[in-house]
Amino acid sequence: MLFQYSKHLIIYERPFAREFIQKCQKTGDVVVYTTAIRDYAEKICQHLNLKPIELFSREDCLIKDGMYSKSVPNYLLDTYNDITIIDDWPEIWDDKSKNKCRIIVVPEYGGNAADDELLKIEV
Repeated sequence: MLFQYSKHLIIYERPFAREFIQKCQKTGDVVVYTTAIRDYAEKICQHLNLKPIELFSREDCLIKDGMYSKSVPNYLLDTYNDITIIDDWPEIWDDKSKNKCRIIVVPEYGGNAADDELLKIEV
């Protein structure tokens, strides 16, 4: 368990999450983009000792066809030559982001203690 967000929501840490975060932070700048509410995302970052240069949350998402959609802001596309998105739901990204960024799909985490998907990602 990572922490208990509310009496109804327990957050579990994916195996190798901390090692993966350290690897990403050594490789480049890390931006977190989630459809979750900001408070929830901030608490996860805090518990994982993840210090993103930016945190985008539900409030920053677009709404397309009644669903949240993520979009890499133009100023980040202008600042960085190489952006890699790691997500378990690549369909949620807008076409601009899909065309200009490398997307690595990681399977959704289902709570399996033997999960090693993060070890397979090359950043």
